[in-house]
Amino acid sequence: MRDWERTTTDKIHQLFDLARRENDYALEVLLHWYIAEQVEEEQWSGELAALTGQFHKRPEQLFMLDHQWAKRMAEISL
Repeated sequence: MRDWERTTTDKIHQLFDLARRENDYALEVLLHWYIAEQVEEEQWSGELAALTGQFHKRPEQLFMLDHQWAKRMAEISL
């Protein structure tokens, strides 16, 4: 999941660079939202990876993952 988010971020940055080279200012503005969103997504995927990486040592972390996932879904629904 984390690699997917990094790849997505890279593709958005490439689009932004292209928009800048083409002087497409409207697209640059639009892409700012996607760039900000990817910062959040990469952070979330890092947190998710850290939580899931602890399962073999601390199975009770599954509860924490469930809690974090529910919180995340509630934030997205707003």
